[in-house]
Amino acid sequence: MSKAKIFYGENVSETLTECYREKYRPLNMPELLRERIKSTQDNTLWNGLYTTNSIRVTGTTQKGSKVVVYSHSPDHYLSNPDCIKEALQMGIHKGGNVIIPRSEFYALIDKADGINTFAVDGDLGNQRLDQLFYAHAGPFLGSKELVEKYFKNTPAQGRMINIPKPEFKEDPLASFLFVGGAHGCSHFGISYIQCAGRYVGVSPDFNPQTDHLNLSAQVQRSKSSLAEIIEALDDRRISGEEAVQRQTDERVKREKGIAVVIGSTC
Repeated sequence: MSKAKIFYGENVSETLTECYREKYRPLNMPELLRERIKSTQDNTLWNGLYTTNSIRVTGTTQKGSKVVVYSHSPDHYLSNPDCIKEALQMGIHKGGNVIIPRSEFYALIDKADGINTFAVDGDLGNQRLDQLFYAHAGPFLGSKELVEKYFKNTPAQGRMINIPKPEFKEDPLASFLFVGGAHGCSHFGISYIQCAGRYVGVSPDFNPQTDHLNLSAQVQRSKSSLAEIIEALDDRRISGEEAVQRQTDERVKREKGIAVVIGSTC
């Protein structure tokens, strides 16, 4: 059994099921970024889009406060493929969000520790761009320190985090976080949950302190070709995502969402 393997398929639920069936665990956002930092950019880890096992959930507390939760915990509600299927049956909302039980949302807030799970004020109000950056970029990627360390190793044209404006409905809405290739413009974003999934899975004996994931020579097979999967991800997650605002003046246009830009833009 290799230390790591790339899993991809026509939808997230099937891809995660295959990952777990083969006794691998999907990497979350901070784990994937740390592995990229340790790797050279010819490593497959730097190429193309990857769904991660991290999620964003928007919802309202029992007291009526709007909250955005970023969770990198391995055991959140959508880490279970059966729960993804159940959520999909309830319908897809704008931006590929799905409804999760309120009890799960409240549990995430209770688990917020500033390490694996973050609870952020969902009322964007008149916050400045720098305020939005510190409020969302760190939780999105895992920590402020990881943001700074990661972007030191990334080409300027890839230094963009697209965070769609939170949508608040009667029930909590959730979606996965994805990371793009090193040379892509929309480097980070919110994943359309009904779209194709591409995960990096690691074996039970994987040790991030000592193991180095060299996936440059790895070749995988599936029902659809990798090129077709990547094309679908690119089309649906980036070009078709209305919430993403590709800025030209590095200012925030809140009617469409937050675009946190570090360095150059496309």
